[in-house]
Amino acid sequence: MNQSLINQYKIEFSNTIEKLNDNPTEIVKYPNIENRYLFLFLFDWSNAQDINLHLLPDIEAAFSDINYMEDSSCNLGVSIVIYHDRVELYDDNGFVYELPTQHFKEIVIGWRDFLLTPPLNGTRV
Repeated sequence: MNQSLINQYKIEFSNTIEKLNDNPTEIVKYPNIENRYLFLFLFDWSNAQDINLHLLPDIEAAFSDINYMEDSSCNLGVSIVIYHDRVELYDDNGFVYELPTQHFKEIVIGWRDFLLTPPLNGTRV
């Protein structure tokens, strides 16, 4: 991901050590992004294989068809609608944010690549 996007969207991917209740301590990867809705959406997509199989093909389809529209939601209350030129984010109350589809794609790829770097998400400490 280019530095311009990192600066524009204030992105920092990080590894955090967490221990929840009686579970073993493990690494959790976070997409620290100033925009809370983009953070929630990406955090819910914390499986690189799911990104490759489902999210990236939808983004690519949007680039190839001007009339394309696909929606996707996450378990954390954020939905997106992917268009040829933009991605819109929604919460339970409606529209909250928009960014260019190309930017969204680069952010998603950066997140996916980070998920694939050691230590892997869920690694026990």
